[in-house]
Amino acid sequence: MNRKTPSDTRLSVGFEIPADSSIMINLWAVNRDPVVWERPLEFLPERFANAGHGYKGLDRKYFPFGMGKRICPGVRFAVSKVELVIASLLCWFDWELPGGTAPEDLDMGETFAIVARKESPLCLVPLPVKAVC
Repeated sequence: MNRKTPSDTRLSVGFEIPADSSIMINLWAVNRDPVVWERPLEFLPERFANAGHGYKGLDRKYFPFGMGKRICPGVRFAVSKVELVIASLLCWFDWELPGGTAPEDLDMGETFAIVARKESPLCLVPLPVKAVC
């Protein structure tokens, strides 16, 4: 089902949206808004620890799975399975970069389309774990 604006619409931020327009939200820009995020272009995972906002799109600040009626129906499944898979991988393997590559030599460039993805794949070598979790 294709959703379109039923009539001319003016947003509070000054944008005019003509009737019968399809809208795509630029989540890349929303999640890097300097008004909302301090140092938005830096990788700072600690910004999410005890931040008071979740990933379910309730606060219009962070919504990786969408929000409202159109939120991803598999969000609970995804979050529970990702946590289990990552915990298992970290528990049973030690990891290193191939060929003596230094972490600072990694290409962290992104390619943009509907979603962002790494421009060059991250390659890691799993090693049998040396210590038991």
